[in-house]
Amino acid sequence: LVKGARQMGKTSLLAQGSKMVREREWQCGLTDFQKLTTTQLAEEEVFYKLLAATLARQLKFKYDFENEWLDIFGANLNMENFLRELLDSSDNRLVWFMDEVDKLFLAPYASDFFGLVRSWHNSRSTEPDGPWGKLTVVIAYATEAHLFIQDLNQSPFNVGRRLELSPFNIQQIMDLNGRYGSPLNSYSEVESLFALIGGQP
Repeated sequence: LVKGARQMGKTSLLAQGSKMVREREWQCGLTDFQKLTTTQLAEEEVFYKLLAATLARQLKFKYDFENEWLDIFGANLNMENFLRELLDSSDNRLVWFMDEVDKLFLAPYASDFFGLVRSWHNSRSTEPDGPWGKLTVVIAYATEAHLFIQDLNQSPFNVGRRLELSPFNIQQIMDLNGRYGSPLNSYSEVESLFALIGGQP
């Protein structure tokens, strides 16, 4: 869980993480929800299928959507079946980076989707022989999730590791100033900048 205000460097941190994942030759997926249109986010079935299709394309994974993605299962189970097959198709770990998930908080299916993500975390314990131990989901967000997700037992935002990006303090700004050749010539200039931006990177 990567939490921080807008423009704090969450996307940059995810990019560094994805670079590290690729260096380890693990599978790496990236979903930037900011790229999805209002129309794509409006309907649950369209959203889930798009999510699966873009992940399959990124990982060059062939999936028979026509015969495997069946209406009777509904969006959540179809997504889980897809992800299970994807994980079973390789011995490698999969790290799935989700950026700008705030865009989903107001979607009518948000609780179902985040409950599904939480279930993958829980399945590591409940299904020890399953593929879920190979999956790591990294979620970047700016808004307090509990304002939108009613059932905290279904929330992925209270499990796993948390990393909160805080504003810079004076010492960090001085360090950054030095790394850039000290364009601020005095401590008072650093203080003036801090007063102006409040430590926003």
